[in-house]
Amino acid sequence: EMKNSAGDAGQVKGNGATGKGGLYIQPRTEGAQEVAVSLATTSIGYQIGETIEIQSQGRLQATPHAVRSTSRPNVSRESLALFLQPAPELPLPPLVDDGADPSNPMSLKSRWRSTFGEFQKATLQAYS
Repeated sequence: EMKNSAGDAGQVKGNGATGKGGLYIQPRTEGAQEVAVSLATTSIGYQIGETIEIQSQGRLQATPHAVRSTSRPNVSRESLALFLQPAPELPLPPLVDDGADPSNPMSLKSRWRSTFGEFQKATLQAYS
C-alpha cells in the first residue's frame, strides 16, 4: 500500500497484467509477475528513472514499469516526461555495492564507469 500527501491509499494488485489500462510494475523478485498499481484519485505517481539511480549511487533503484492504455471510449492517458542527463564529462562517484551481479547488463554495477559519458556508452552497448 502507498499513501499520498493527503493520506489516501493506493494499492499494488498482484494478479499480473489483466489487459486493463494503467500503470504496471515489475517486482524485483525472481519470477514475479508484473502487477497493476492503483492510485487514489487525489494522488499523483512518480517513476524515478535510472538518472536518479545514478545520482544516488545506486541507493535508489528505478522500477521496471509499463503504462498500458485503455480501450474505454473518451478516456485518455496524459503524461509529462522529464529526462535529466548529466554532462558527459561529469565524474561518477564510487557506486554503493548493492550486491547486484556485475555480469547482468541490466544492473547498474555492470555499466558503472568513471564518467557519465563512459557510463552512457557502456549502457548503449549493453542494450544494443
